Amino acid sequence: MVRKPVFSRDEIVDAALQVVAREGLALLSARKVAEELGSSTAPVYSNFENMERLEEVVKRAAVDRLLACTQKRSSSNRFLDIGLGFIEFAMDWPRLYSALFLEQTGTYDPGLELMETILAAMAEMPELKPLQRIERAIMLKKMAVFTHGLATEICNGQGSDLSDAEIRILLDEVGQAVLKDAFLRPPRTEDEIALLGSFYHERSQSDS
Repeated sequence: MVRKPVFSRDEIVDAALQVVAREGLALLSARKVAEELGSSTAPVYSNFENMERLEEVVKRAAVDRLLACTQKRSSSNRFLDIGLGFIEFAMDWPRLYSALFLEQTGTYDPGLELMETILAAMAEMPELKPLQRIERAIMLKKMAVFTHGLATEICNGQGSDLSDAEIRILLDEVGQAVLKDAFLRPPRTEDEIALLGSFYHERSQSDS
């Protein structure tokens, strides 16, 4: 009697991640994952109570892959490297980027987790340490808007004509402008802090 293969939870998540990376989040199904594994759908349902839970775990795995890209050092500017990591992720896995940021499904918000992780990294950067936490958060929000726009163009096939050197220049120049404004701008009013700080739940937190 041939023994049926046993698949671990991690193997199922990896298979689901491959499905999303290749075909997109909308086509993620137990059947597709089973085909990727070369099995029936039984291992999928025995490890995950429903497809919504599997989808969330897949998104978290995609976030881990994205964060790994931001950890790469390709310049002497750590903040620039984080932005370059986002763009690299969008270029290499456009459907995973879309699943995280362009398709609103489920309750898991990858954006908040990513922002908090990057804010913690920014607090350790010598050139950014002098800034208050709220100012680092606003700086990150500005860069996120620009980087997300560029990454979205890439995912939609509109930024394919940009070279790596051009992308690096764009990110670096915008980053330098944002950094300069953070240090040279007049002190923010309480109303500005209350409004802009709400992006990161800063209203009840003291600056560090």
